[in-house]
Amino acid sequence: MLKNQWTDAAFGFASLNDRRPVEGADDVVVLCAPDPMGADDAILRLFETLTLAAGTDAPILLLGETGTGKDLLARAAHSLSPRNNGPFVKINCAALPENLLESELFGYKKGAFTDARRDKPGILQTAEGGTVFFDEIGEL
Repeated sequence: MLKNQWTDAAFGFASLNDRRPVEGADDVVVLCAPDPMGADDAILRLFETLTLAAGTDAPILLLGETGTGKDLLARAAHSLSPRNNGPFVKINCAALPENLLESELFGYKKGAFTDARRDKPGILQTAEGGTVFFDEIGEL
């Protein structure tokens, strides 16, 4: 069951063997081998835990060094969640200047400051009904 959930929902392939993309899947990456029987127990526990957590409304905190796959796990969690029909919005916190953080996250109204010529929805508003991934959140 876990293999099918990860194959179909998280990675967007019809099966791990034929690797045909499922309609509507975008930028898909497969994290597990075609035969998960040989997969490391720690990785299988991680997938199992992520699958359970994704089915809840609880926030998920993914910790790890740069390049360890947090982005891929966040996308997988989104795909496995009840919010999978909503947008997946990635925010690179390291690239957000502190003076623009509030207006970028929450948006602003026309005239709120000198260059506010029109209303602009915030990143969080654009993610309504979906998932927000705060990449490099430790940089805030």
